[in-house]
Amino acid sequence: MKLSDFLNDDDDDDDRLYMTESTSRELRELGVEVPAYLKVTEVPDIEAREMTVLCLPGKGGRYFPDDVEDVCDRCKGPIHHRPHVPIGAIFVCTLCYLTEMAKKGKLGGPMLPPGLN
Repeated sequence: MKLSDFLNDDDDDDDRLYMTESTSRELRELGVEVPAYLKVTEVPDIEAREMTVLCLPGKGGRYFPDDVEDVCDRCKGPIHHRPHVPIGAIFVCTLCYLTEMAKKGKLGGPMLPPGLN
């Protein structure tokens, strides 16, 4: 199998990655480029309500001084997210997300690097 077999080739919204305008702006200010193979769709902050937000684990300190501490909706483990995440968003840690995608046969979903064969 190739990476393209797993990346957003279907119309299943659960498998698509979205990024709020605020997150995109912060990343640009930091000089971070989101890899094109992730096929991330930028959405207005307000439209991210009730969407699943992929969060980094909360262990090991904060990534930004103003990160908000919370818990993963699935495993209840500690996570961090940005303060501009809309109310009503569903927070999922990276481990739970990758596990869910693997169970769907997506081998971790769109988080895999290019060149996977």
